[in-house]
Amino acid sequence: MPIPVGTYYQKKELGNGTVATIENNVVDTVTAGEEINFGVAVNIKDGKAVTATSAPIMGIAIKRNRIDGDDYNALPDDKFKAGELIGVLRKGGISVPITTDVSRYDFATINSDGTFKTAGAGDGVVGRFKTDGYAGKTAIVQVELTDMGITAPASDNSGSNNNQPTTKQDTQPTTTDKGGKQ
Repeated sequence: MPIPVGTYYQKKELGNGTVATIENNVVDTVTAGEEINFGVAVNIKDGKAVTATSAPIMGIAIKRNRIDGDDYNALPDDKFKAGELIGVLRKGGISVPITTDVSRYDFATINSDGTFKTAGAGDGVVGRFKTDGYAGKTAIVQVELTDMGITAPASDNSGSNNNQPTTKQDTQPTTTDKGGKQ
């Protein structure tokens, strides 16, 4: 097995969607509902992953470990196809495409195409940048996404196709008399 050397295999910055930390990560597997680029923010629509257009987000698409093409030149156009199972990072550090220069510890938010930028006043924060980065390149963003603090929309947007009410208890709870016997 060859030993990776410097920039032989990629640029200095990590590629979009590369898990960037060795901490415990939380990753969900979701079916893509459309073509999704590596490293972009995703949300759930009709139970499938779609590119997020605003915060809050469900997670960030993790790149695959292979090229879906005939040769190495297919790499720049590679992305997840609709119907493909994808990994979505919900907790951890990941390399993401950025559209503005960012500084370490800046709050991160997303653009309407799922790419990342420094959060401004009134923007929904999805994480913090862990590295500096130049516009058009990548930076590592740290996320710990939960659904806490999110207000549910008027329509059901749970993403689940299994929205059945929970079953009620079949019997009444056991009670005790004054003597403590059942």
